[in-house]
Amino acid sequence: MRILGLSICLLLGGCLTVQVSGEDLGQAGGADLAQSDLAHQGNSTDMANHMSDLASTDLTSAGGTKLFGDGCTLDGDCMSAMCRQFQGGAVHKCTKPCVFVSQTAVAPECPNPPSTGLCTNNAYCKF
Repeated sequence: MRILGLSICLLLGGCLTVQVSGEDLGQAGGADLAQSDLAHQGNSTDMANHMSDLASTDLTSAGGTKLFGDGCTLDGDCMSAMCRQFQGGAVHKCTKPCVFVSQTAVAPECPNPPSTGLCTNNAYCKF
């Protein structure tokens, strides 16, 4: 009975295995798309420039009524339109964009208090 079970497992395992060759990948062939022609046709975006622009943008007209550091449940609750989870998802607070430099660098966009004064690696102020 064990041999029959093992045979069935091997048979199913062999049927479910897919082998992909370089030809199956088409022209991408595992190539680095950042180095492809697409990245050089003006279709790429440097997010570092956009994040610094966003960090200096006044977002008080985004629609919500809650201020930076206030508790929230939805993005629409906050003036910045950024309600995020903190402390392992136990706390939701209104935050705002910042420029991430490192985990220990003080972010001037993030007043301390009420925040920690740091920027998350997702580019918003940390609580």
